[in-house]
Amino acid sequence: MKNVTTSSAQNQAGNEISTQDFDFLNLEPEAFFENLEKQTRMYARNVITRLIQEEFDRFIGAGHYQRTDSRSDQRNGTRMRDMETRLGILEDIPIPRARNSNFHPAIFHRWKRRERKVTKILANLFIHGISTRKIKCISKLLWNRDYSPATISRSNQILQEEYLQWMNRPITEPIRYLILDAVNLKIRRHWVSREALLCAIGITDKGTKEFLCFHLGGRESTQSW
Repeated sequence: MKNVTTSSAQNQAGNEISTQDFDFLNLEPEAFFENLEKQTRMYARNVITRLIQEEFDRFIGAGHYQRTDSRSDQRNGTRMRDMETRLGILEDIPIPRARNSNFHPAIFHRWKRRERKVTKILANLFIHGISTRKIKCISKLLWNRDYSPATISRSNQILQEEYLQWMNRPITEPIRYLILDAVNLKIRRHWVSREALLCAIGITDKGTKEFLCFHLGGRESTQSW
């Protein structure tokens, strides 16, 4: 049997992953997983750094110290950027700078430092009734980052974007029957009140149901419909 504490594996990108840095046979389970998280974040950071560097080489048309006629710009140092991911915070990722143009890595959304999946998790926790105070504690345990109520509220914008995209989707199947109904829900704003969620459900020629639309209408009335 191989000694797993000194073995190493190599991925397709050529990055060597060594288990020599943490001898998990001599660690308690909790300490093992803490070390595993740390090593995983370190490896993810190295992979992202390499991908960004390769993308930048293509952006300026030349690699480090490479002389070529295809070069379109010069290197101008780097800037450091943190990224909040499902693995935790990846710190000090170097982003190369170009002298005469602006380079924005494809892996980063412009002006955003948080992975979209993290934002969606925050929003889903909120809409499932978990308070912002509890979400702050949960995010501290999961990603070592406690998010403010304002940050959590801004995360809900991603749900609004997906809702509008769903509302504007094309309806491809012909609708034979249309069912209109409402569900009364408790809504918490400055106080708790009941409001009607207006729903439109279509039945196609094949007999299948398709949720067409829903809208918060205040109350179930002719004016709301």
